[in-house]
Amino acid sequence: LSPFSQEVGNITGPTTPTAPTFLRLGAMACREVRLRWNLSFDDLAVTEYRLRRNGSQIGITAGTVRSYDDASVSPSTAYTYVVRAADASANESTDSNSLVLTTPACP
Repeated sequence: LSPFSQEVGNITGPTTPTAPTFLRLGAMACREVRLRWNLSFDDLAVTEYRLRRNGSQIGITAGTVRSYDDASVSPSTAYTYVVRAADASANESTDSNSLVLTTPACP
């Protein structure tokens, strides 16, 4: 192999993605929260976003998706959300801004 050879599918980059910005509430009900955020940047591509609630990962979206519906919340409960971006090299960004909310009581 020459120094210019590259195995197909083994593209990596040293750059960590930027943290997602403007994490915000899209909609909220007593048993569901919709989150939205602005995109992150990476030297190659952001491949996924990792959602965390109260410190634990609760979901993953594709790098092209910038919203997430959390349908596992309880009524009248406080939650703190953050999102992180990741790339194909397993580089992970720092946390986005925190979104702190309390779900409403069910009617």
